[in-house]
Amino acid sequence: MRAAVVTWAGAGLTLPYYGAEDFGLNVIAQRSLRDGTPALMELAEQFRYGPVALTMFAAGLLLLATGAVMAAVSVWRTNVLPKWSGTALAAAFALFIPQFFAPWYALRVAHGVLVMVAGLWLAVALTRWRRAPSAIS
Repeated sequence: MRAAVVTWAGAGLTLPYYGAEDFGLNVIAQRSLRDGTPALMELAEQFRYGPVALTMFAAGLLLLATGAVMAAVSVWRTNVLPKWSGTALAAAFALFIPQFFAPWYALRVAHGVLVMVAGLWLAVALTRWRRAPSAIS
């Protein structure tokens, strides 16, 4: 339960950044294309790297990583799911901030694939567990 609360808090801090980036940067890009002024792209940098926005975003990503690690520890300790099924997702979320500083887009894409594979692995483990006959019945 604690892992879920920490993860929710992290999502709550990151979602405004992603939402503002999606809508705000779209408006800036459209204006830049229409007016032909590349100076507007400087606004995009200020928009993305403002201290409040970046602090909320980083704190949110840290909380998401913390929640994923807490969930992985729970998976490991319970012996209900395969021990490593939560670890890959925790590693993927722990690498979320560093991947933003990767010099190659291929590395960022590889990180996205890691998140996808890790999430699917845990989802399959959870689905198999839910379908397994109960030892109590």
